[in-house]
Amino acid sequence: MTAEEKLKLGLGPKALAFRQGNFPTPQARQAGIQQNDVIVGIDGKKLEMTVRQFDAFVRLNYRKGDTVTIEVFRDGKRQGIRMKLAG
Repeated sequence: MTAEEKLKLGLGPKALAFRQGNFPTPQARQAGIQQNDVIVGIDGKKLEMTVRQFDAFVRLNYRKGDTVTIEVFRDGKRQGIRMKLAG
C-alpha cells in the first residue's frame, strides 16, 4: 500500500499494511480472512516492514500450530482474527 493509503488508516508510512489478494490460504480463509482485508499486524505488535519481511517475521517467531491474532482493517474498522498457523 502507498504511504497515502496507510495514512488514511491512521498508520505511519513505514507501517506494515498489505491487501489480502484473491486467494487467501485455506487456513486464513477458514479463520475468516477475506479478499481485500488489509493486514496490519499480528498479536498486537506494531510492525514497520514489508509483506516479505512480515512473512519472514512470522516464520522466525512462531511455530506451526501456534494460534495468533491477525489484525486487519475491513470496511474501515480494525479487528483481530484468531488463526492457527499451518506449516
